Amino acid sequence: MNAFIRYALVLLMLCPSVFARSRHTAYEPVFFTSESAAGNPAPQEEAASGDTGDAVEAEASDEAISEGDSADVDAEAEEAETEESIPVPVPDTRSTAERTGAIHYKPALDMDSSSEADDGRRVRLELGVRCLGVWLTDDRQGKPFDGSFIGSIYKLKAKQNWAPINPYLQVKADVGGGAWLGVGATYSHLETETLDDGGGDGDIVTDAALAYVLLERPFVNGHIRPFVQVGGGIAFNDFDSIGSWGAGGMRRFDLDDAPAFLVASGCAFALAYGFSVDAYVRYLRCEMDGTYVYRGDARPDTDFTFPISHIAAGVGVSYVF
Repeated sequence: MNAFIRYALVLLMLCPSVFARSRHTAYEPVFFTSESAAGNPAPQEEAASGDTGDAVEAEASDEAISEGDSADVDAEAEEAETEESIPVPVPDTRSTAERTGAIHYKPALDMDSSSEADDGRRVRLELGVRCLGVWLTDDRQGKPFDGSFIGSIYKLKAKQNWAPINPYLQVKADVGGGAWLGVGATYSHLETETLDDGGGDGDIVTDAALAYVLLERPFVNGHIRPFVQVGGGIAFNDFDSIGSWGAGGMRRFDLDDAPAFLVASGCAFALAYGFSVDAYVRYLRCEMDGTYVYRGDARPDTDFTFPISHIAAGVGVSYVF
């Protein structure tokens, strides 16, 4: 019985040292004494040496996991390469005629105006007509019987006729660089009133035949076509007097035909089926000489000049053959 008590006391004395040693782990701070530095291992070193096997096993486990991760990465890379190597289908945008070799004709009513604006022809014939308003640039001179055009006539006024009485015909050729060069001809009709403070004596009637060269520069596949014209011609003039002024044929104005020069510009806009509309402005310079003839007395004939230079502007419509 006494022996049993002694063994129990010895075990109780040994247990605190065992528990104290077991509490020192690899993660707790350990203070070394001079003895342990001299060669006696501290309890921490013993625990660390005892845990070496666990550390090796943990490192092996980490390597296995990293190898597994790298294997997964390699598998994903191979899968991505496989997906990239698979060709992506591209939609076939060719027409039915291109795919099958068949010829398909487009209905005439379904034609696009762009194919008509620039149809590949290198020479074009165009016929059109314009309605123009006219404004004289020299419509006053002096005053009645004092520096006037003639006698009491010191004012001129263009009559406006918006009817389309200005037809034209022109031929254009493609000269390269997107430009078209051509020639044209037009007819222009103008009536000008002669006025004084009491009214008028009659109208100057001018029929001009004009020819010109033109330069055109199409844009937007031929739908927009700005152009310039330079040319000239002959103005055929006559005087249409009111009945009372002529005095039964004893008084008249004899007007000469006169040269005319023009500079014009505009822009045409292509429509469908070969038709176009345009905006147009023109300056025409023309001065006609005339003679006042009176047979009622011995007064001599009197020479004068009527300037009918003017600016004309308006719109037109044309068709390209």
